[in-house]
Amino acid sequence: MRNDIRLFACSFLLGLMLVSLLVLTFVYKANAILVDGSQTEATDLNKVAKECQFSQVAFKANFEGARLGGCKQLDDNTYLLEIDAESRPINPSPWYAFTVERVKSLERDSGRDNKSTLSAGQEEGNTISIVIKAIDARPRYLPKMQLPNGEWQLLDFTLSNTAANGKVMEFTVTLDTNSQTQALKISAQAIIDNQDYEDWSNKFITNGLYEKILIGHSTQGRPIHALVNQQSSNHEWLVLVGRMHPPELTGAVAFLRFAEQLNQTNSKMNAFHKRFNVLMVPNVNPDGVANGNWRHNTKGADLNRDWGKFEQVETKVVHDYMTSLLTPLPSNVNNKSEGEKPKLVFALDFHSTQQDIFYTMPNNYHVAPADFADNWLADVKANTVSSFVVRNRPGSSPGRGVFKQFIADTYNVHAVTYEMGDNTPHALIKHVAKVSANTLVDRMLATEASDFIYMPIQSDSSSN
Repeated sequence: MRNDIRLFACSFLLGLMLVSLLVLTFVYKANAILVDGSQTEATDLNKVAKECQFSQVAFKANFEGARLGGCKQLDDNTYLLEIDAESRPINPSPWYAFTVERVKSLERDSGRDNKSTLSAGQEEGNTISIVIKAIDARPRYLPKMQLPNGEWQLLDFTLSNTAANGKVMEFTVTLDTNSQTQALKISAQAIIDNQDYEDWSNKFITNGLYEKILIGHSTQGRPIHALVNQQSSNHEWLVLVGRMHPPELTGAVAFLRFAEQLNQTNSKMNAFHKRFNVLMVPNVNPDGVANGNWRHNTKGADLNRDWGKFEQVETKVVHDYMTSLLTPLPSNVNNKSEGEKPKLVFALDFHSTQQDIFYTMPNNYHVAPADFADNWLADVKANTVSSFVVRNRPGSSPGRGVFKQFIADTYNVHAVTYEMGDNTPHALIKHVAKVSANTLVDRMLATEASDFIYMPIQSDSSSN
């Protein structure tokens, strides 16, 4: 009887060990991903991975702005990375950013030859293929790799339709044979993260022309800063806002270069700042930037659909601060003429889309001066390289919560959505931004203060 019990116990333990081995094998074959410290099957598309580790390589999304979803090894040297949006419905802007590195090997570290443990094609220093699949979206951004000097290099890629995965983007990278720890950073666009904004703004204010002001915090508690140049004798305001949509990096590059041009201390800019105050908010959505979101803030809201509603912390912070600048002290309200009261006269919000476009208000809308935006863009066209196409797209969209529409309806002045193409070269973006800033300054200085005040045209019937 005892022998039977012992035999049963041994059989049970052996069976348990076999089951455990099968489970471990399944997990290895399925290439489980690590999500916030727990294991989730690679096919779980509702999770955002922090790390996907395979036998030879690891993909990691452990830095600000990173985004990575499910992972799967398709063959010895090909890996499928799936990326999904933070929430839906959403404008399809499938963002991805991650690092890929070789997995440390104990055998390699000890100096022993481990090539016998590698499958065919998995040689040290191998080239691997990465396949990007965006859930319910076509690939939008061209893959880029960060070089050791910090610059970003475009990677050759192919697009294909597959029966198993639909429309996917595929490219190759070569891992360093001589380094087991150096990671390659791959991203949809050259990354500008919250620390980059912090460093840039701190450098921006060193000449003393602008002041950096904490105007509030995001949903997750990140600071939202404004850069302000304000003279007590000035009454007219220019407003610039940026980075409402996290992946729109070419618009961010344009914002930074545009702002830098306004921060010059030459005679033109000195004259400009003697007449106009300036409010800049470079990074309206720091949570979305940090989390690598496709478009939204952390509450799943498109911030460029919230102006006028102000249901989101970020837009409310900017609006409240802007309103405080444009509201005269109670004791001065009745003592100032219309031209002496604080007034917003022009505004820009910076974005990215498939091509370079300037979304303007129609010149027959209730904004003043009527032809201001058209004239400014004509100046931009006349002063940029001939290869740059100025696409002026007038239109209105009342009630949609769009920034430029809110500005036009609230302040009766022009606002322009300044969009740079996803693939517009940075050198061209910076050239256009510099010209745009210079020509805007010229146009604003040439416009009388009274011309920025909208005067409704009275019809004959209304005057009787």
